[in-house]
Amino acid sequence: MYKKFKACVTAFNNWFDEICNSFDYSWSNGPLEVTHTKIKTLNRNCFGMKNFNLFRKRIMFTCK
Repeated sequence: MYKKFKACVTAFNNWFDEICNSFDYSWSNGPLEVTHTKIKTLNRNCFGMKNFNLFRKRIMFTCK
């Protein structure tokens, strides 16, 4: 049990500034990650599209 707690304390010490910044600023990369995941999923599902313009239109329609 002590080893796990020690690992948690080490991680907290290594990421202290970033953890404090997450409370000070309301910025998040969550919306960007969602858009990136949607594009990657579309890329897998639309593998057989004939050209890039159709694929681009599909991305723009999905990520509205």
